[in-house]
Amino acid sequence: MSVQKCLVGYAVGVSLALAFVVLLGASRPAAPEEITVRRINLLEPDGTIRLVISGAQEAPGLYFHNKEHPHSSGGRPAGMYFMNDEGTELGGIIFSGNKKEDGRPFSLVQFSMDNYDQDQALVLRHIQDQGIETAFMVNDVPLVPKDPALLAPLATLEGEERQKLLEDLRATGMFDSRMRMFAGRTRDGDALLSLHDAEGRPRLYFRVTEEGTVGIKVLDEKGETVKDLTK
Repeated sequence: MSVQKCLVGYAVGVSLALAFVVLLGASRPAAPEEITVRRINLLEPDGTIRLVISGAQEAPGLYFHNKEHPHSSGGRPAGMYFMNDEGTELGGIIFSGNKKEDGRPFSLVQFSMDNYDQDQALVLRHIQDQGIETAFMVNDVPLVPKDPALLAPLATLEGEERQKLLEDLRATGMFDSRMRMFAGRTRDGDALLSLHDAEGRPRLYFRVTEEGTVGIKVLDEKGETVKDLTK
């Protein structure tokens, strides 16, 4: 083969390779620099919901086994709502804030993690509403799964009717979470660590007040002080 034929073959090969690279690059559109949407639903290939990102107006209801139900609160803040492998909510990040009509500031940011088919087992929250509370909380959550059909009426009921339904739901065992630990700043300005028993009753307090008073308090199951070490 002559040198000329080799050069021609080389030139053709390089040209084809360059054309392939150009075409390959052209088939991949550049990533957008900005996306403006009201809600994003992230799905698995089989359609299972895994994540919702939305503003307050488009906030999701309660996802339970890949079906969306009305939320018992009637409305939810903007946030990121996480779903498990079965399409059931298992936590998320919510955020809200404004100035009330009477001029009071309100602010809320919360990260929560739920038990399977249940409610918040771990919560990290900052809220400013008639005082400021910043806290880490651990809850005992019922093992009885939620029933969205039973919870849905809470979104529209008020007053005594709502209270009656809440009592009925607690009797089923599915709506009766108990706080086991609180660690953070309370609305009255204290730094507080409180430990609770399985019934949610506070049994041990470690507290430093805003004025600097240090206290350790032990309580019995009736809430009576057994020991108080305050300086």
